[in-house]
Amino acid sequence: MKHRIVISNEDVMFSMNGNAFNGRVVGLLMKDNRVLLAKNKGDKHWTLPGGKIRHFEVSSDSVVREFEEEIGGKFVAKKLLTVIENFYVHNTEKWHQIIFVYEMEDIVKVPLFKGSKKILDADGVYRWFELNELNDYDVQPEVLRTLISNVPRHLVHKVNYDM
Repeated sequence: MKHRIVISNEDVMFSMNGNAFNGRVVGLLMKDNRVLLAKNKGDKHWTLPGGKIRHFEVSSDSVVREFEEEIGGKFVAKKLLTVIENFYVHNTEKWHQIIFVYEMEDIVKVPLFKGSKKILDADGVYRWFELNELNDYDVQPEVLRTLISNVPRHLVHKVNYDM
């Protein structure tokens, strides 16, 4: 049997025979009863802004780097809120993803704006959502909806199984 293994040179991820794994970071930035969410081009769902962890990069540094690359400005990862084990299928590939969710603070304030803005380093958009309108949108992974509406005071481990 021939195995196909793909290992990223830069990001913590690998793929083999239709199964994939990666390390991901996302940040929760909230102000005035609004939360900042992002969506990649072609996706139907919204999620917290973030991206992949690079090899030998501390996850809190990863989320700051991703925010600054995607949104611009200056950010601080204040606190690790949640670790999510996310199991899902994307384009027939089964994914096992470890997501570190950080509470973020914007040192250079990101203004509240209406509509969507283009992600700076990728093909997608981000926008502010009123907390009371989140149920009208597809937010993934689903466990993020609970996290956003009820921010934990202590580190929490969550499992999202969507296969």
